[in-house]
Amino acid sequence: MDKLSMLCVILAGVSWGTAGVFSDFLQKYGFSPFQMSTGRTLFASVFMLLFVLRYNPKLLKVTPRQLTLYALSGLGLLGTSSFYYWAMELTSFSTAAVLMYTAPIIVMVISVLFLGERFTWIKALGLLGAFFGCCLVTGIIGNSRFSLVGILVGLLSGISYSMYNICVKLEMNHGDHPIGATTYCFIFSFLASLFFIDPVESVTMVLNSPIEALISIAGMGFFIGAFPYLVYTFAMQKIPAGVASAMACIEPMTASIISVLFLHEKMTVFSAMGIILILGSVVLLALEGKKKEKS
Repeated sequence: MDKLSMLCVILAGVSWGTAGVFSDFLQKYGFSPFQMSTGRTLFASVFMLLFVLRYNPKLLKVTPRQLTLYALSGLGLLGTSSFYYWAMELTSFSTAAVLMYTAPIIVMVISVLFLGERFTWIKALGLLGAFFGCCLVTGIIGNSRFSLVGILVGLLSGISYSMYNICVKLEMNHGDHPIGATTYCFIFSFLASLFFIDPVESVTMVLNSPIEALISIAGMGFFIGAFPYLVYTFAMQKIPAGVASAMACIEPMTASIISVLFLHEKMTVFSAMGIILILGSVVLLALEGKKKEKS
């Protein structure tokens, strides 16, 4: 497996893991999950458009087939982030992260059934280890208190994330350029988000909030928007969809550590065990990818 692609997935996971910091800050000013998603995709679209216009404007030329896939990936992206932020409000930052990471299981199954990937016992072990590690990190194992609505919303973020992963893998299989694909994904996600908010009310909220709120939204657009999705899409060119999705499970580990350091959540023995399981699963899946590359 390509080492640079592996590094890109890990960087993306770590970057996504900082979402709780931005979400916690913006919640205090009354921004809803869909408003945060709209702001993030707006700034991410601007960042990506500026980059692609300087890098290679020809990447903006697309076919109807490409537009269809980009629109679907944009919807997946919108659902992932919106349900993720909503689950954070209903549960906790780390719990929302693990619920979203039911996606690797969905992606792996769909990839095996429809994308021709081979399902091995090592992949199965890695996925189970990553999932149970996430459960330990977030307190789902070892903590009996749940929000049923929060869990359902979190699972919706996982389904949306799997939809995004499958679409991206199809794009990369067709030879689409990751920069162009990511740019259109954010544009479609932003356009779709406008149907779920009141634009006038949202702009008014931004104008009436401190400048720090606008900076935070712009930060979301880059640090958990343009940058991680671009490097993740790049990695999907050389890494199987299910493996990439599972390796990105480093996100809930990052979210858990950040929640302890900055958001005053407690680290338990279960959390520490979960971190070890997640890292072990990432290494196991990486070794499986190398084995596949050599064969």
